[in-house]
Amino acid sequence: MKTAFSIGALAALGSAFQSEPISLEKQAFMQYVTEWGKSYGTKAEFEFRFAEWKKTHDFVLSHNSAGNTSTVGHNEFSDFTQAERKKRLGYKTEGVPPTNKVPKILDESSNDATIDWRD
Repeated sequence: MKTAFSIGALAALGSAFQSEPISLEKQAFMQYVTEWGKSYGTKAEFEFRFAEWKKTHDFVLSHNSAGNTSTVGHNEFSDFTQAERKKRLGYKTEGVPPTNKVPKILDESSNDATIDWRD
């Protein structure tokens, strides 16, 4: 007979063998890991990603408690570094000088006052 364990149950079981209980932040991070299907190859990577997630979490808490008209939350990139996020923002035209072209103004004097769009 197979028994399925949730990540939360495994985390709670693991905490029973630790000398200190899992913090609320680590519990929230474990929930994030479960929600987004994350996995980390080593304990060092887990700790590194937790530290990055914590920076994002601190920003989320700060922004949402500041009385802004918008709220922010976590997403699948919350454990990324700033450089990793920046890479995901898309194509940037670094080194390409901006064009200073002036748009051409079309002559509208010969346009009809009305147009029959059915034709």
